[in-house]
Amino acid sequence: MSDYRPQFGPDGWSNDLCDEAVIVELEHRRQKYGGSNDAPPPNNAIDLIFPATWQGKDVPVRQWVWDQWIPVGAVTGLGGPPGAAKSTFAQIISTHYAIGLDCLGSRIERGRALYVSCEDDPDELHRRQARINAALEIQMTDLDNLLLESRLGKDSRLITRFERSFHRTSYFRLLEELIREQGIGLLSLDLVPDFWDGNEISRQEVNSFVKTHLAHFCRAYGTAILLLYHPSIRGIREGDGQSGSTAWEGSMRARLYLDRERGEDGKIISDSRIRTLARPKANYADLDEIDLEWREGYLWQTSQSTGPKTREAEIESAFLWCLDQCAISGTEVSAAANSRVFFGKLFPDLIAKDRRRKAITRRQLEKAYYRLFANGKVKTYTATRNRNEIELIRAA
Repeated sequence: MSDYRPQFGPDGWSNDLCDEAVIVELEHRRQKYGGSNDAPPPNNAIDLIFPATWQGKDVPVRQWVWDQWIPVGAVTGLGGPPGAAKSTFAQIISTHYAIGLDCLGSRIERGRALYVSCEDDPDELHRRQARINAALEIQMTDLDNLLLESRLGKDSRLITRFERSFHRTSYFRLLEELIREQGIGLLSLDLVPDFWDGNEISRQEVNSFVKTHLAHFCRAYGTAILLLYHPSIRGIREGDGQSGSTAWEGSMRARLYLDRERGEDGKIISDSRIRTLARPKANYADLDEIDLEWREGYLWQTSQSTGPKTREAEIESAFLWCLDQCAISGTEVSAAANSRVFFGKLFPDLIAKDRRRKAITRRQLEKAYYRLFANGKVKTYTATRNRNEIELIRAA
């Protein structure tokens, strides 16, 4: 077998198997092709589309696993800083899909879900599922469509290096067989580095991993893939969730980011239970974000709003209410983040005391201020304190 060299495609990848459990496959190919490089190349045939043939045909309706968030037959990324509860959220979405229960105000279809965890053992998956069930008021017997796999301590690479190229492993083949036989509609993979050993800053390698190999499951079986990842240090610091090469962003059709609450300095508030779920990239939907609260092993929506515009109106109403409360008490309010009377410091405490208005983040308050100021509902004025002029805000 030492003289066998697999055929390389133009992207430097091969579809051959590579681990010891299937090394016999390499020998079979060597014998079949006489030790040459004449093995069939990857499918690079040109399949032309003639739009003229679409005349009179119905336009295909876009399909979603989770409406506006996870499209059918595509790879969607789910990122977030450590401790944001990405794994829990992936298991939550898998559960909702398995029982066909809408989530966060958006429609979820019903189908078979597979969540593959390389970070947690079966006992932890059991504990997490029990908490999810309690939140949704369902039983384990309701989860016929949910499959979980713990691969903690196992080699879970779908793609790996062998000699000069990358190859699909036996686990890739086993997973493909499972997807086909079980009719998996949503596949969650937790976490990216466990499923390949490529260079995450190489555009070529990232594109091939996502668009050639993972997308094979999407094209062949219509499976939606939710791919969990950790952002880079810069991505965490900036809060945009970027990681490694920009090819990650480009190769996925949608990207979700589950962030932790941040203070006015942009740093994560470590003891906060508030999370923000955003879709900073959505090829097939509008950008959006939803505020969540971590409570008893589940991520709850912080408002019963029916959409982003309704939520914005609620936050603006809370902002104006806080201004009124400060005016009544004679408390000055500033829009300057370095001021001791900055609204981002004063308002959260006021809102926390009003049970009707909970879990509004500082970032949301800042966005509400800019909208209200632009609409003329909030205005600034200058006051003199200790011979220094300061700029304050009040309701118009």
